[in-house]
Amino acid sequence: MMKFLLSKHSRSIFIFALLSLFMCMAAGKASAAELNPVVKIDNTSYTSSGTEVTLRLWMFNWKYAVPNTKKYNARFTGDVYLYIDDKEVGKLNSMWSFISGSSYTFLNDRPGTVGKSSDINLDGTNVGTAQFQDLKSGQTYPYNSNTTDKSWSTVDLKLSFNKSFSYYGHKITVKGKWQDQSSGTLVEKDVALKQHTDGYVRPIYFKVQPSGDKMMFTWAQQGYSTKASTEGKWIVFKREGDNNVKLGEVAANEHSLSIEKKQYSCSNDYIMTFLPNVCKGEETVCGLTTTFTATGHQLKDDICQMCGHSYFRYHTSDGNKVDISRRDFGANVVSHEVVDGECVIEFDAPITRIPQYAFKTTKLVGELRIPNTVTSIQDYAFNLCTGLTGNLVIPNSVTEIGNNAFYKCTGFNGTLTLSSNLKTIGDNAFYECSGFTGSLTLPNSVTTIGRSAFIFCNSFTNLELPKALSAISYQAFRNCSGLSGNLVIPDGVTEIGEYAFYGCPGFKGTLKLSSNLKTIGVSVIS
Repeated sequence: MMKFLLSKHSRSIFIFALLSLFMCMAAGKASAAELNPVVKIDNTSYTSSGTEVTLRLWMFNWKYAVPNTKKYNARFTGDVYLYIDDKEVGKLNSMWSFISGSSYTFLNDRPGTVGKSSDINLDGTNVGTAQFQDLKSGQTYPYNSNTTDKSWSTVDLKLSFNKSFSYYGHKITVKGKWQDQSSGTLVEKDVALKQHTDGYVRPIYFKVQPSGDKMMFTWAQQGYSTKASTEGKWIVFKREGDNNVKLGEVAANEHSLSIEKKQYSCSNDYIMTFLPNVCKGEETVCGLTTTFTATGHQLKDDICQMCGHSYFRYHTSDGNKVDISRRDFGANVVSHEVVDGECVIEFDAPITRIPQYAFKTTKLVGELRIPNTVTSIQDYAFNLCTGLTGNLVIPNSVTEIGNNAFYKCTGFNGTLTLSSNLKTIGDNAFYECSGFTGSLTLPNSVTTIGRSAFIFCNSFTNLELPKALSAISYQAFRNCSGLSGNLVIPDGVTEIGEYAFYGCPGFKGTLKLSSNLKTIGVSVIS
């Protein structure tokens, strides 16, 4: 049985049936003289098209009692109300007047359907129909000791619900006034009778949280009663536009599901549903579904702490995006758009590289922020991006700077901070990056400096070479005219290439060469 609202006519049918059932239950061991009507559920079936419930009603017919008297009459009187889950959903007074009103109209046998069907409406929406069937008189009542008394009429009430009708259990309360003269004295009493239907289980406390490189969905199971059915499975969907995209399913006794982070997005809602076996092929079932509403990304250093999506942000002189359609950043592009004048790329995971030619000769301007998940800045990545300014920080995740990576990026006018884990600096990596100021400190992890790596970087004032360095390549620091003080070549260096320090007249202090030096090229220093 599921939660619903009834039209005036059909509500009356249904409420009377329920009232009858509850009153019978309240009576306990009823005697034949007690004239309360009774209702029993004869059949309930669930399909992917909806639900059908057949109720059988037993109604005492006074003409079979004491001839020409109304000694055993019993009927509804006054107002009768139906509450579903403590909400008043209808009032009936006239539906049963033909058997419980003052006229006491006799019920004749009538096989098949009886009268017209009535719509069942829930909050103004049709969810099904109600129809009487198979009216019979002269029936015995099997639920008391006097099983031979044929003073009863029966009728079946068939309720046919479409699939928008809730499959979850409900509390149903009937409030009204019952009149009974079976004791010889007219008695009227207020009744508030309750019944509970079982239905199927549903999910509650639906949560999503990261778990390592996965996203974990968890939920709890709720049943209206301990008899709520678990014959089915749990399914999780991602809502994409008007579509539900299935992410996975688990058995009814499981209450968690994990997916790859790349399948998750903080911009989408997620649906958890219990799908009964009888609804195979359906996506969701009314009353057995809940939603996790997207809360948006929880960013820290441009990485979402929930789904792992990452962002790369940049500015251009004309405000237009750079074409990155054939560039591999180590993660898939989710979106690439201009937001308040800033170009923003969203990826489905943290990016691991700035790919070759990604921003070559583009009109990038302002400060450059490289995400701290990047391990490689590849060849020509920012080649000829002359509008970049300010400081440049190479995050500690970077181990490689490729050839021509920052070739002629002449606009920088601050310091250069290199990754503490950097191992390789490619040829022409910082060729003519003349605006860098302050010290040039190469971390101890660097083993190779490429040819012309810092040529014409003439604003550096101090140079510190790493102990792990094994070779200084051709023209590596040529025309770094601002370098001054001492020049110390670490003991690990075995080779200094031609013109390595040519055009560096500022070195006027001590020159200390490597004790393991084997080769010195021509015009190393001047």
